[in-house]
Amino acid sequence: MILVGRLVGKVDGRYLIMIGFCIVGISTYVLSDINLQISIGSIAWPQVWSGFALGFVFVPLTGPEQGTTIKERKVNWSEPGIQIPCPQDR
Repeated sequence: MILVGRLVGKVDGRYLIMIGFCIVGISTYVLSDINLQISIGSIAWPQVWSGFALGFVFVPLTGPEQGTTIKERKVNWSEPGIQIPCPQDR
């Protein structure tokens, strides 16, 4: 996610999201070939790549969403039913 955070300002977010979904698709395809003779690496590496790729999807999505939210509506929903103002709004 650190890599994606640095790329967000330099590369269009739509391309980063596209790259992320392509990597998730490839890792899902690799996972589709499992059988009873698999090893730990056959499960672990596609999951690692999928986790890496989800950073490419969610980091570009949350940036514009947070930037266009009205300041009064930004709250921290850490507890159900409790609205705590975000620290950056104080």
